[in-house]
Amino acid sequence: MQSQSTSATEYCPKCGLKIASWAKFCPRCGQPIGSGTSDLPVSSTQQSSRQVKAKLGIYGWSARIVIIGFLLVASNMVKTMMTDSMQAEKETKATIDIVKRAEQGIPDPDKSSYSVQYEIKSALNQKFSVTYSNEGGGTSQLNGVSADVPVGQDGVWRMKLTVPKGSSLYISAQNQEDSGVFLVSIYVDGIAVKQSLSDGAYAIATCSYQL
Repeated sequence: MQSQSTSATEYCPKCGLKIASWAKFCPRCGQPIGSGTSDLPVSSTQQSSRQVKAKLGIYGWSARIVIIGFLLVASNMVKTMMTDSMQAEKETKATIDIVKRAEQGIPDPDKSSYSVQYEIKSALNQKFSVTYSNEGGGTSQLNGVSADVPVGQDGVWRMKLTVPKGSSLYISAQNQEDSGVFLVSIYVDGIAVKQSLSDGAYAIATCSYQL
């Protein structure tokens, strides 16, 4: 009697290799074996799905780029606003400090030079002899100066100068009239730092201040 084979054989639909019927994949090319497993053309639905996914991927990256750009712009705007706010706060604080120093009669300690004004206020045209510290740090003397600048019903004599930080300021005025009240003042940057009032014939008023 003729013997029969115990296993059927098939051929790979892709490369044509002879393979066993129970094989799931072609050992040569890896092609799946069995009904519905051969290479099939990609359907239009699958192709459309892939195109949609690709477009969604592009849109997703575009959206990320837009969001990142927006965040960078917003961050720069916040930084600018914070810088402006800090500058405004600094300027406000500086203004408040100036007002407080003026109220307390204290000039700005951080300056390197100051505008100084010596002043004598009395009856209009009243005569004085004056001794004061000058811009060079020495002493100047004037005789017969007159409070000849009208200020209301009074008169004022003024001497203006600019001095460096650390200067010693000094003014002494003696009345050269038989009577009269007068006020001697030292102003630094417009702030009255020292004042002295005197009254009577040949009376003396003196002020001093260390910058």
